[in-house]
Amino acid sequence: MGVGLSAIQIGEPICASILVYPKDLVQEGAEGVEVKHLLNPRIVKKDNYFKFHGERCLSFPDNEANTWRYKEIEIEDEINGKLKYKGLMAVAVQHELDHFAGKIVPDMKIKPITNEAKKVGRNDPCSCGSGKKFKKCCINK
Repeated sequence: MGVGLSAIQIGEPICASILVYPKDLVQEGAEGVEVKHLLNPRIVKKDNYFKFHGERCLSFPDNEANTWRYKEIEIEDEINGKLKYKGLMAVAVQHELDHFAGKIVPDMKIKPITNEAKKVGRNDPCSCGSGKKFKKCCINK
C-alpha cells in the first residue's frame, strides 16, 4: 500500500509531500481516507527506535529493505503545525523526509551482520592502532 509521495519523486525540487491513508491507521474505529499535505516538515520529537521489516518505495517497486525507524514521531510543518504519528504512519513520514535529504530505500537497507571476523596474521599490523606488528603487540596480552 502506498502511503506517501514527495514532490522530488515527480521532479519538483521542493520539500513537500502528500500522505493518503485510511483514517483507522491513526485513529481506531475511524472510517474513510485522510489526506495530509506537508510543507517543509521536520521531526521535532522522536521515540522508540526499532527495526522495520519490508519498507518499500514507489520509486523502486521491486526493492524491499529492513530499516531502522522511530516508532513514534512528532513533526512540525508550515501547513499543519505540529502532528504526531506512530507505527506505520511514523515510518511513512520518515520515509518521505528521507527523500528530501536525497536518501532512498536502497541507501537505508540494514546490512547483514556476519560472525566472520577478519583473520589477523602474526605479521599484520595490530588492530589496536599502535603501528606495531600483531606478534609484537597484542598477541601476548
